[in-house]
Amino acid sequence: MKNILQTTSRHTHPGHRRGVVVVLAIVVIMICSGVMAQLARRALLDRRQAEENLLLMQTQELAQAGIRRAKVAVNKAPGWTGETWALAAGQIHQTNEGEVVIKVIDQRVTVVARYPVNHPNPVKITRSTSIAR
Repeated sequence: MKNILQTTSRHTHPGHRRGVVVVLAIVVIMICSGVMAQLARRALLDRRQAEENLLLMQTQELAQAGIRRAKVAVNKAPGWTGETWALAAGQIHQTNEGEVVIKVIDQRVTVVARYPVNHPNPVKITRSTSIAR
């Protein structure tokens, strides 16, 4: 009786072992796929965040440039009240356009910078400061 059980277990054991290996391989592949998907998702989110930060910094620089532009214009022509400064594609970036609206009232300049205006959701920054005439 002992020989029959040993013989039976010897014949079924290798097939059982292969089945376990296949199941483990599938589980490992699924785990690796999940990890890779998370890494790809994270990389995409990081890239989007970096692009948004770049647009924010560029818009802040446009606002500052608008204030400097207003100070120069007021020094040249004390009656100057402002302008809309349009930046065509190629002036800042190959495809992105910018816009800076400058208004001078009394001794206060207000600048509204939008960039990129040719995209659905441009960044908008408003800055105000006093200027001496």
